[in-house]
Amino acid sequence: MRKPLHVACTIDRQGGAARSSNATRRHAKPQTASQDVIAPLPSVQEAGKVASSGQSSSQAEQNRALHSLAELFPPQHVEGLHPGLLLYFPLGCVVAALRMALWTVLILADSEWLTDNDTSIKVLLFMLGINVRWHNDALLPQERHVLVSNHVSTGDLMMLYKRPQRYVHLVAPGLPSRVTEVQNHRISMKVACKDAFMQLCDPGLSDSIHIFPEGGMTNGRGMMRFSRGFMTFAKRLPVVPVALRVALPWGLHTHTLTSSFAANMFWFCFAPWVRLDATVLPPMQFSEGEQKGKFVARVQSVIAEELGIPISDITIQRKREVVKLARKLDDM
Repeated sequence: MRKPLHVACTIDRQGGAARSSNATRRHAKPQTASQDVIAPLPSVQEAGKVASSGQSSSQAEQNRALHSLAELFPPQHVEGLHPGLLLYFPLGCVVAALRMALWTVLILADSEWLTDNDTSIKVLLFMLGINVRWHNDALLPQERHVLVSNHVSTGDLMMLYKRPQRYVHLVAPGLPSRVTEVQNHRISMKVACKDAFMQLCDPGLSDSIHIFPEGGMTNGRGMMRFSRGFMTFAKRLPVVPVALRVALPWGLHTHTLTSSFAANMFWFCFAPWVRLDATVLPPMQFSEGEQKGKFVARVQSVIAEELGIPISDITIQRKREVVKLARKLDDM
């Protein structure tokens, strides 16, 4: 998409649920992948058998599956009818419509003056109600590196707008081509494929890389198991873990397990404010004698310890299976 840019990569653009991470978690007793792991979900095959036995059994199995998923993915965007939320709701719908229209204009205009300018980005973040705070960013290496973080909200990539460098964000197929073809945003987008990964391995590039190894969003109270995609670059570049926290008012969630991309965008734009805190952790180096899986687990454990949250055995592939099952049971 661009010349010498920084690159952000994610695989899934929906699912999961964002939730405010309590600030006290930073001081909680560290939890590693081996010490605290969320129990695995029931198999899709087992749920399918139950689903075929009758409506009541199907509903019971659906409830059981969703209960297991509640550790990572709340079932709805709004937890409760807070008085402040009820008063704000009419205005919030108008705000959401205006912000979504603003996003459309920015994508169609694709103007460097609007979306790749420090002053205009500050105005943009203000209009979107997004407050991004970076912590310990002095730990970021000057040389090319791989930035690895958890994924907790629809708007996580807005944190990269606050960095002085440009980024390229690799996305799964499905977004409108106009979105993936933007050239003049602080973040450019490109459909993820083998050729794109191989291109970024070119030693002549100065691009740094950012990846969401979970492949999808969670609620910030736990993490899905990291994929090994960033190992494509970790053999040659330092890996910098980033612990990402999100906070929204009134128990709002920008996404749920089965919500659509459009619904996720609406609730993200609906919230009067969203705070993103990105904490940079010390860079890590992959050694030749280390197994890839162990290094990936080590990187994820460092992030989990900073956040004080457990690591689940659920992978993005498993999540997609459960989403399909939940939608199938809903249609019965």
